[in-house]
Amino acid sequence: MAQTVSDYYDGSRLFSGLSEYLGISVDKVNFVISQVGALFLASLFRNVLHPSKANAATRHAFGLVFALIIGYFCFGTQAIHLAALPAACYIVIRTQSPEVMQRMVLAVALVYLSVIHLHRQIYDYGSYNLDITGPLMVITQKVTSLAFNIHDGLTKHQEKLSKSQKSYAVTKIPNPLEYFSFVLHFPSLMAGPAMLYKEYMDFIDGSNLKSPVLADTPTRNAPIVVEPSPTWAVCKKVAIAAGCAAIFVKFLPMFPISRVKENDFVENTSITQKIVYLYICTTLVRFKYYFAWTLADAVCNNAGIGYNGVDASGAHRWDKFSNVDIFQFEVSVFYGSATSSSASDGGTTDISESFSDNGTNQRNITLKFLYGDNKVFTQSYHEDTAIGDLKTLLTEVFNTPTNNLKLLLGEKELNDDSILNELGAEPFGVLELRLLSTNSDDKLSIDEAFRDYTIPDVITVRVQTSDEGIKDVVVEVENRAIIKPFLGGYVDTHSGLEYHHGYTQTGPPKPKIPPEMKNHRDTQTYFMRNRKLDMPYGHATQMAAENLWIPAVGDRILTPGPYETADEREKRLDVEGKVRVIQRYFRAWLTRKRLKEYSEEYHKRIRLMLEREELERREDLERKKRDLISRVFPRTAADFSMLYAMTERWKKAEIKRIIEMHCGPARIAEFYLLLEKEIQILRCIDELRLKLKNDRKIQKEIDFFKTIGDPWTFKSTYKNIPVVVDTLETQKGRTFRELYEAICDPTLDGSNRMLVFLELRRGLESHNCVISNELVDLIDRACELLARGFESRHIETLQKRIEALLLHHFQQSECNEGVTNRYNRLTEKAMKENLFYCHSCKKLKPIECYNVGVKTNAAKICATCRFIDRSKEPWIDISPYRFILRQIRKNERLLHALSSIAFIIQDKDIYYLVTHIWHGHSALSECDNIYQLRLCRWDKTKDWSPWNCILLTAEEAKAHLKIDKLEDVYDEHFLSNVFNKHALTKKYFAQSFDIDKCVRETYVDDDYFATNLRESIAAWNLGTNRWLRMIVYERVSKYSMVLTYSLSALWHGFYPGYYLTFANGALFTYASRVLRKRVRNYFLANAETKFFYDGVTFVTTRILMAYMVFTFVLLEFWPCIRLYMHMYWCLHLGALLAIFLVPNVIPKTEAGQAVKGSIAQAFVQARPITNGVSRHHD
Repeated sequence: MAQTVSDYYDGSRLFSGLSEYLGISVDKVNFVISQVGALFLASLFRNVLHPSKANAATRHAFGLVFALIIGYFCFGTQAIHLAALPAACYIVIRTQSPEVMQRMVLAVALVYLSVIHLHRQIYDYGSYNLDITGPLMVITQKVTSLAFNIHDGLTKHQEKLSKSQKSYAVTKIPNPLEYFSFVLHFPSLMAGPAMLYKEYMDFIDGSNLKSPVLADTPTRNAPIVVEPSPTWAVCKKVAIAAGCAAIFVKFLPMFPISRVKENDFVENTSITQKIVYLYICTTLVRFKYYFAWTLADAVCNNAGIGYNGVDASGAHRWDKFSNVDIFQFEVSVFYGSATSSSASDGGTTDISESFSDNGTNQRNITLKFLYGDNKVFTQSYHEDTAIGDLKTLLTEVFNTPTNNLKLLLGEKELNDDSILNELGAEPFGVLELRLLSTNSDDKLSIDEAFRDYTIPDVITVRVQTSDEGIKDVVVEVENRAIIKPFLGGYVDTHSGLEYHHGYTQTGPPKPKIPPEMKNHRDTQTYFMRNRKLDMPYGHATQMAAENLWIPAVGDRILTPGPYETADEREKRLDVEGKVRVIQRYFRAWLTRKRLKEYSEEYHKRIRLMLEREELERREDLERKKRDLISRVFPRTAADFSMLYAMTERWKKAEIKRIIEMHCGPARIAEFYLLLEKEIQILRCIDELRLKLKNDRKIQKEIDFFKTIGDPWTFKSTYKNIPVVVDTLETQKGRTFRELYEAICDPTLDGSNRMLVFLELRRGLESHNCVISNELVDLIDRACELLARGFESRHIETLQKRIEALLLHHFQQSECNEGVTNRYNRLTEKAMKENLFYCHSCKKLKPIECYNVGVKTNAAKICATCRFIDRSKEPWIDISPYRFILRQIRKNERLLHALSSIAFIIQDKDIYYLVTHIWHGHSALSECDNIYQLRLCRWDKTKDWSPWNCILLTAEEAKAHLKIDKLEDVYDEHFLSNVFNKHALTKKYFAQSFDIDKCVRETYVDDDYFATNLRESIAAWNLGTNRWLRMIVYERVSKYSMVLTYSLSALWHGFYPGYYLTFANGALFTYASRVLRKRVRNYFLANAETKFFYDGVTFVTTRILMAYMVFTFVLLEFWPCIRLYMHMYWCLHLGALLAIFLVPNVIPKTEAGQAVKGSIAQAFVQARPITNGVSRHHD
């Protein structure tokens, strides 16, 4: 017998017969048919309306039209709500300010959805029949998320947005077609998953099919990706949905949830039996959601939605947008921290700072007084000023008694004893107050108070800089008043007032706005014209009547033909033969089509292969070009190391040649000539080093004058506007720079140089220090020599002494009137942090000056001293090994590697691997061309590491990575050899091996095993969890967890069971946070205790899920309360004990605090090493 459906159901009854035959209500049959139809439409949409074949408007219209058809098929006239809710929200988006628009959209959508929920509860209380509320819940997520994205894009600065908010911010309001297509797109209409607007637009233009891969150089090293096919993912999800439906239909009737309301179950079963039954029935109920959501995921994947790159094995992933992760939800281990967000509640931070003046902390507070018709009066007062004293000062401004003034902060009136610093000023000391008059006849006006005041040319502004905090800056005021033309006017003869024409009273006309920047209605719609058509109407009949005459002129008399048997008719028609012909032609057409597709795919792959080869060839040419430039124009220590290494190799080759070809006196002569050549080469290299040293010295001087002369540039907190402040000190700094450049100018002749010297001498007369006195003596001597007729080249030594002393004079803070104060502060700040002592040169240097590798335990000798002292290691040409390291890191990024070893290891470590472990040649072909060698993965299923690599040529590496089983290709001797080399590598890199081992022991892949119920809840409804995170959790600072659960309950409807479920969720979530912080670290000492902890938390999670979720399914209030009472509120009491008792018994383990002997302690010990090498990542 078919399940009954409410008479209020307004969907199609076309398949009522099928419904009766299957014994399933017609609404569920309609849902399955609509989703299966959408599955085929999605395939048509992906192939026929591909972004390369159809424009965006066509794709929008197709998705919107079929969404409306599916909605009408499933809901009938109720489908009007599918357009009404988004239409109301779109009106709000278009008409309201972006500052408040997102809240109004949220309110309108929730109110509309709540009315529909209440309407359903009135006409069909407690049923699970298909109705319009399901799609409306998805639409609510879409419209509210779009509103918040528009709010982020139009009103907030980039610095104030989180990473996710920056990614999804929308800077342009979509047009109606884009908006309604996004909200009502047919793949996600019935059961989600909900995507964000930017993600939907990426899907429309086809950019979502690009794999999210990071590359070293995005322009040239971007990966070439063949467009993925979702066929396998769709088939798998359809099979999973079918399995879930079979389990739900077969087993749920055996364990009905309604049994928990029966007296026999409530009173005659133990707590254990109750929890086991609740677990079984709630698990079976979940398979209904698994069926609907997984089938909806398949529809979206078949349309091309949800591509998420490739996994470690190179397989395409289609799980970017999913409703549920079944495996992760069902095997989660612990009832964890928050709902869908791992972020913790954060408080606000007081960022206001005090300013120092003559050694005492004091500051002024700027008050903005709002009076009259929103007029503003601004004045600055000391922070210790009382409100009573403030009113006394204001009496002089407004010329009114003190008792007539009243000050309001918000809606609260301030008493006379209040102090300004107690009222909570903003970070820059700004406070806004409302000024009112208690006397209605006495209007406040300041027109006469400042009539005699003049605007100063210089003011003091309080600003916040990135390196010096908040300080007072002297700013020169420029008068940029508009020069208005005089176009005539008239004079009032009675009053004597002069009036000008309108254009003179206003500024220049506003610039014309191009049409594409306007938002008026006429620019967004087409002109439409209606036209009426008269259609003919015909009436005909086939029956004769008394009052109707029908002519028989055109009638024909049919005579029967000869009798034909069935076999003769079948032979004459030859249906089978015609079917064979059709099949033959169809198969031929299908073969030609597939051959054409295979041919296109073949040529496409050939083209991609040639492009990749061309890309590799260009990369090799670029590398050779860089190496050639480094040899001819060395700039870094690695470049000079390469030159010394080349010299060393040349020397050894020459010595070998001389020993083989000469003997006796001839050999001694050849060695002498070799020594002469070596000395000449080393002299040339040293000359290049000295030249580079002089260039860096000049660059250091340029940087010094640039620091003291460039204006301060920073971004203000108001709309992120860049502010440039040119102070008196920076102006003097530019004067110093011009003077120093004039002194150092080699093109000046004698007379001009003497004028520059005299100008410098006049500037030094006001200084009385040792340097200035010595400079004056040197300038006098130089001027005397120039006056006697000496040329500039004759006083070159004197010139250099003057330049050096002048630079030293500018760098002394007591001689430059505070010009270098900012430079000195920046230098001191850089020298106070992250300094290490070099045992060779006896200097303190930052970590950047040390070569840090994976075997480095402490920074002892800087890179400069190691470069000079080559007694411990020979000269090495490090560039080829750096190239190999870049290739390793690029490949690991492409494969989304989880290990950090490839990014911690340095080029010196690659040199050790290549030369000492693999002896500088390929393990297979023994090719020793270092630029053709690659350190690829040995086992391609594991992340790269020094103990999971093999040295091969580029072609050999490509073939090696295609091997599935190494034992089938390599012999036992070769495998043993590789194993021995890996053992040597583990011994050499033992410290890195321990770090990687700790990481792997503590890391569990989220795709396969959730570590707490936070991931479990997040895996239940992925789209809703992301929506709640974006709307509530990330935007409120207090009570974010409670507000998130509250919004989720309101979004689901008004059944009491929903609110019981989410209240239990908030309680158990908070209790689990406390337990996790206090207990978990004590079980991380070894693998056995951690396994025990995981097992206990797994069972606890299952019990809690059954205990709290059955109220969501049962819907009713008192039956749930009754069952909880018969279970003695056991888990509720346990949660309360965990919240109030555990913190007083077990000490808290903070983030970063580790238990002795645990894996966390190993991280604490390894952290200095990882911090040290993290600065050297590419």
